[in-house]
Amino acid sequence: MVKLSLLLLLALPACATLLEGSEQRIRFVSTPPGANVRVLGRFGETPATMDVPKKPPHGSPSDGTAPPIDVYISKPGYEEVHLVLGYAVSGVGRWGNIANLGIGWPIDLSTGALYYIETPEHTGYLTTVNVVLQPKPPASE
Repeated sequence: MVKLSLLLLLALPACATLLEGSEQRIRFVSTPPGANVRVLGRFGETPATMDVPKKPPHGSPSDGTAPPIDVYISKPGYEEVHLVLGYAVSGVGRWGNIANLGIGWPIDLSTGALYYIETPEHTGYLTTVNVVLQPKPPASE
């Protein structure tokens, strides 16, 4: 029993890295479709499914010092939409590292697998972002 426990303890490090990965797949959908999406230097056209890195460029989501993720969705003739996404600590990252006594914490932290991406309106693991683009008002003469 002790050997099995030790084997499991050694097999669990960085379980969030193994189970959740370092990127989060997010689908961006717009009405009308065909809008340009820009997030963390990555580009797509709606509907677009993008793998967004979960590792903050600097700072830590745990203490609130990580910068937000800015998403820009634009299409000629429509107002640009600016969305702000944030980071949160994932349950797998938190509880997996508690279970293995924190052995995998540095790995999950360095890969970004410790976190997931969310919006202020949608707490939890974000999978889809839907936006309705508003036409630009006609230019006044």
